[in-house]
Amino acid sequence: MIRALALSLAASGLLAGCASQTTLLLPGEAGHPVGALVKLNKDGSDGAVLNEANEVLKGGNGVKRNITAKPEYNQLMAGLPLPYKTFTLTFALGADLPEDTAENRRTIDYIRDEMALRPGAEVQVTGHTDASGGPSFDNDGLSLKRAENFRQELISKGFPTDQVSAVGRGKRELLDPNDDKKNRRIEVIVR
Repeated sequence: MIRALALSLAASGLLAGCASQTTLLLPGEAGHPVGALVKLNKDGSDGAVLNEANEVLKGGNGVKRNITAKPEYNQLMAGLPLPYKTFTLTFALGADLPEDTAENRRTIDYIRDEMALRPGAEVQVTGHTDASGGPSFDNDGLSLKRAENFRQELISKGFPTDQVSAVGRGKRELLDPNDDKKNRRIEVIVR
């Protein structure tokens, strides 16, 4: 897979400018692995694969590891906001409050922890439904009610009113058309 991507990039000329330069892979976002870069030899074979943060390739095929980033880079990275974090809570059929499970209860603590990491954080609660109920059923209303009820629950637990919003998406963003349980949910985004 990596080799095929590298060949594709090489064919399009995107790697041509990188061949004589030092390459530095930047760290990935929280929860996401760092991408990989393949240096191809002149004969088209794999010369080296860089797939860890801060690997550097200088000429030839030698890979140097644990290269220290410049202090300016560290300062820049420290000033960037944290990537958003998403949490999902599920609902029973027709319910407008999340299921009372240990996992759903712990999620509120996780949301609070994420807010504490971000000064002035905002929380968006997005309600969703499954596709059941027929054309006369108000999926939009139910999804908004789910989001608003959870917003009120967060506020009752001390979350700032002006930092928590609620929206409903109805059945427009199904996760899995064959699994109603996955679709009856709220997604909470902390940013």
